[in-house]
Amino acid sequence: MGRRKTYNVAECSKYERQINPEEDMEYTYWCCFPRKKKKSANCNNVTSTSIWRLFSETSKGKAKDQGTDKQVHHEDTQVTIDSLKRELEECKKDLIQCRQEKNELVLRLSELMGKQLQENNPQITNLNDPNRPQKLAEMLGDIYDNEWLDAFTGLQSQDEKLDEQSAVDILLNLLKVIYEETLDQVCKLSSHIQEWFVGNQQCPHTRILEFVVSISSCVIQHLQGEIEKVLSAKSKDSIISICTNYIQRCVEICFYMRIKSPEMYLQFDCAKNNIDKSSFKPYTKDGDILDYVVWPALFLFKEGPSMNRGVVQCK
Repeated sequence: MGRRKTYNVAECSKYERQINPEEDMEYTYWCCFPRKKKKSANCNNVTSTSIWRLFSETSKGKAKDQGTDKQVHHEDTQVTIDSLKRELEECKKDLIQCRQEKNELVLRLSELMGKQLQENNPQITNLNDPNRPQKLAEMLGDIYDNEWLDAFTGLQSQDEKLDEQSAVDILLNLLKVIYEETLDQVCKLSSHIQEWFVGNQQCPHTRILEFVVSISSCVIQHLQGEIEKVLSAKSKDSIISICTNYIQRCVEICFYMRIKSPEMYLQFDCAKNNIDKSSFKPYTKDGDILDYVVWPALFLFKEGPSMNRGVVQCK
């Protein structure tokens, strides 16, 4: 292979440059293989290290900035969470209060509608009322079985000449006077309440009756004294003394019947020739012809359904 004199190294970069040891001149052999790549210079190593250090420092700076940003974001998130928790607690309190108010309003509405349905509607019974019509009917039957019988026996014991019909008439007339006087006394009391507490403003009658019921024990005691005065003017003192318990019980039940809306009705009259067996029952004799009335019939209201059958003596 011939030799050629070396030219500029840059021009023959594809060939490996070698130095002939026998001569001072530099020659290059003609080579058929590509030039080997030289190892990386130190400058390249320095540059890579510097770049790596720069990258590391930049990364650390970025990581530090990212850590600071994350901490700030975490603090902001925690503040937001705390604020939302407080709002949630306030919403829960408001919800509980709204539910309580709703329950109170529903209860008030139910009571109001119940009163409106019961007002002037005797077909609907308030089971919470201890003096509802059914209880008054039972009370009236109890008076007939106990106080009436005691008074009847006492009258006959006091006056042996007093026959059965006369004793029955005395007790029936006492109840009739009490029933009528109770109505007058309740009307007077309602008028006084209207003047004392309401004045010129018009107050519903049912409201006044509700107030009267709330002070019923005092009203009954007052009525018993007033009605005994009326009875004393119409009857003998001996009769009043014997029938005291009977009179007091009759005043009590008549008072409760009068303050109902509408009023409960006592029927003292009975047809003579055609006795209504659905309203009256026989006393000691049965028949279709009336002799005298022993005990009145009780109705829920006038011309209303029967609550208690009266008692009549038949011929």
